[in-house]
Amino acid sequence: WEALLFYLYTGNITFAPLKSEGDNVRQSFINRRRSKEPNRPAPCSCKSIYRTADEVCGHHLPLRLINNFMEQMGLDALKHLALDHLKSRLSAKNILTEIFSTFTSQ
Repeated sequence: WEALLFYLYTGNITFAPLKSEGDNVRQSFINRRRSKEPNRPAPCSCKSIYRTADEVCGHHLPLRLINNFMEQMGLDALKHLALDHLKSRLSAKNILTEIFSTFTSQ
C-alpha cells in the first residue's frame, strides 16, 4: 500500500524483480534501493500493483465514474507500467513459472 500511495501522490513507483528471477536477485535489489533511498517505499510487486489497480474496475459503479476515477488517479497508467515491467522481466529462465503462476491464471 505504501508504494501505491506514494505513486498516487508523486507519480513515481519502483517495481522489484519478479520472484521467479530468484529470491537473491529480488532481495538484493530491494536492499540496494532501500539503502539508496531510505525515505521512499520499498520496491513492490508489479503483479500486486496491477491487481490492485485492476480491482478498482471490478466494483459495481457506473463505467463513466470508474473511468474518470482511474484517469484522475493515474491508475490506468499504473496498470500499464506494471504490465510493461512484468513483460520486461520475462526470460527463457522464468517464462514457464510465470505462465503457470496464479497471476496469469486469474
